[in-house]
This record gives sequence, C-alpha cells and structure tokens, in this order.
Amino acid sequence: MKPHLDKFRPLGYPVRDKEKGMIQMQEEQMDKRQKVLNTTLHMILENGIQATSMAKVSKRSGVAVGTIYHHFPSKEALITELYRSIKLGIAAVVFQGVDTGHGTQESFERIVRNMIAYARENPEAYAFVEGYCTSPEIDPQVKSELFNTFQQQISDLYDKWSEGKHGRHISVEMLNLYLNGALSFLIRACISEEIDWEDPQIETYIHMIWQGMSNV
Repeated sequence: MKPHLDKFRPLGYPVRDKEKGMIQMQEEQMDKRQKVLNTTLHMILENGIQATSMAKVSKRSGVAVGTIYHHFPSKEALITELYRSIKLGIAAVVFQGVDTGHGTQESFERIVRNMIAYARENPEAYAFVEGYCTSPEIDPQVKSELFNTFQQQISDLYDKWSEGKHGRHISVEMLNLYLNGALSFLIRACISEEIDWEDPQIETYIHMIWQGMSNV
C-alpha cells in the first residue's frame, strides 16, 4: 500500500480548503472547550460545585449541552479536567527557572516566588485548587497522579538539600505540608487584600520559610 502523500507535504505547501475548514473547526472546538472550563471555574467559585450543573454551564457559556458532553462525558469529568489543567499550569510555573539538581536556598525561594506570582496572576484558579482539592467530584486517581508528578519534580531538590543535614532528615511529604501551609496563609492574605502583593515584608516572609526548613 502506498503511503498517503499528505503525510510528506513539505513546509509551506498550500493547505486545501477542506483542510482549512477542518483546522478551523478544531480550533473552534478547542475554544469552546476552554470557554466551558473557564465558565465552570467562575460558577464554582460563585455558587459551589453542587449548584454548578452542566445545564447552567451551557446557558452561561453559550456552548450547547451536547457540545459540552462531547468534551466532558460527565460533570465529574469536567471538574476533574478543570482541576488537572490548573494543577499542571501551576507546576509549569512553579518550577520555571529552578535547577532541581541543586538544593540551595535560591532554588527553594524561587519556587516560593513563582507560586506567589502564579496566585497573583490567577487568583481564581488558585482559589479553586485550594478550596476544592478534597472534593469527591475530582477523580482520586487523577489527584494522585498529579501529586506524584509534583513529588517527583521536587524530591531531587529535597534530597540534595538533605545531604548536608547530617542525618537529620524529614520526609518529602512533611516538607511539602510545611511549604504549602506557609505559602497558603500568605497567598490567601494577599488575595483577600489583608496584605499588599508589593509589601516588602513578603521577602522577609520568604526567608522565614527557608529558615524554618533549614533549621529542621
């Protein structure tokens, strides 16, 4: 059987009208999918998960119910995908510019600053993952996979840092709890405007987080 020539079309080869239509349709479908995710995020933060139905998401987003079910076979699948996409986005930002091969103060503080920057730019997304991370509507297997992905990315950094602790080790799970807890309090205070995002004392707080970890 001869291979289809379209597979070997060189760059710059003109795209047929039929193919243009297919590409445009795919882009429109992706736009609708993202619109549904964005609408779901806003509605959950406004009314909670239980009050956010597929029909209401359809009405507010302007995307037909049938189209929503085409992308998300159930409400649980929709909410799980919303959670997954946000968590992956957070991970991409948090580890940006971080060399996990060096367990230094600079690396840890960069992670903290990156997380603060993400929350400042995406307060609704941050509020969702913080407020609904234990929701039964989110597939536990997906949550576990996301947790393990993050754990793997940061475990090398923790291990490198622990090498100089002369036997005084603490588990990665406990360090994560400490780091997430300290960050969560600060970010919630900034989102609620109790603390200004530009407050110079935030840098002092970041140093405090590091000191708390390094003194274990």
